[in-house]
Amino acid sequence: MLMALTAKNKTSFINSSIPQPAIDYLLYGAWNRCNNMVDSWILNSVAWEIADSLLYISTTTEIWNDLRERFHQTNAPRIFKVRKALMALNQGAFDVNTYYTRHKILWDELKEFQPILICHCGMMKAWMEYQQKECVI
Repeated sequence: MLMALTAKNKTSFINSSIPQPAIDYLLYGAWNRCNNMVDSWILNSVAWEIADSLLYISTTTEIWNDLRERFHQTNAPRIFKVRKALMALNQGAFDVNTYYTRHKILWDELKEFQPILICHCGMMKAWMEYQQKECVI
């Protein structure tokens, strides 16, 4: 879903970077149309039982946060297994492409278990640099 929202340049509606304006604001109508469009995409991508419970939530951000609270969970045993595989991975008989691909797959999977961070303070760049250094180590 995040991939589709990014492709359509609508992630701002789920991460609150375009907050709901006042009803009397000139562009409220345009914001409301976009918000409703993103809502409908999300509602149509989940099971109808889940969609029914989301129908009366007013903003896309609130819907997204509700879904994240319901379904985002840590998976400690899987995280342990991926970290263990990363520590055990060595090039050995693999060619560079195969080794790099296996390494990247494990790091990408590990990143999926990290919490979704929203930062407005500018520290995200430092955090991302730290994460990149971790991949090298």
